[in-house]
Amino acid sequence: MGKFILTLLFLPTLAFANPKASPGQAIDFSSDDGLAWNMEAKTITMAGNAQAQTEIYAMRADKMVATYLDDRRISKIDAEGTVRLKSPEQEILSDLMHYDMIKDIITLTPTKNAVIMRNQGSQFESTDKVIFYRAQNYATARQILITEDNRKIFADFARVVFTEGGKELLSVHATGNIRILDGGEEIYGDKADYDATTGIAEITGNVGFKRTDGSHITGGKIIYDMRSGTANILPKEGEHRVSGKFMTGGIKR
Repeated sequence: MGKFILTLLFLPTLAFANPKASPGQAIDFSSDDGLAWNMEAKTITMAGNAQAQTEIYAMRADKMVATYLDDRRISKIDAEGTVRLKSPEQEILSDLMHYDMIKDIITLTPTKNAVIMRNQGSQFESTDKVIFYRAQNYATARQILITEDNRKIFADFARVVFTEGGKELLSVHATGNIRILDGGEEIYGDKADYDATTGIAEITGNVGFKRTDGSHITGGKIIYDMRSGTANILPKEGEHRVSGKFMTGGIKR
């Protein structure tokens, strides 16, 4: 069966389109199993390899429903089943996606597979709902894993900030069961703030630093340089010492 294609022209305020493009922008909607255009409900429903394409964005899903306003702006897109949203800067994968195009907020919900957001040099994934505030370049999620190079950051909750367009990771502000795995080293704590531009992570709470050689140091704060692999371990508030077991070679690589 051939692919069904519908091309519509929308206003330049459409969040999904390129805001720098000339006025009046086309979105190509297509699917393998047909398009249902309900003018009364102002919806376009696509099933079977449903796709929406603009100058810079491409969206794909098993099923997609686009809702538009009287002025022909797309107000929202709901997609389900192997959802993929891709731009030159970023790729998003999810089982379900709700894109509020008026507020420019994307809600991603996993049902079988983790939500994944890939950008230059890093990957963000969660087994819980992810809310991406696209205009503000940040996302929030629970049960999160961030991978940057060979480093991994785990947390119960995190606010992840990107550069414009989601191109690169800028910073991470995480709380709850923090674990940072970096080669043979593991750092844990209650809260972490990571600046990707400097490579410095500050971990606070009940913190600890472990190595595969058996070294284990505990304290109240760790300042960890992910680029050099060195850690500055400070005592808990009101105390003057850190404690731990040191194996031959200390805590440096």
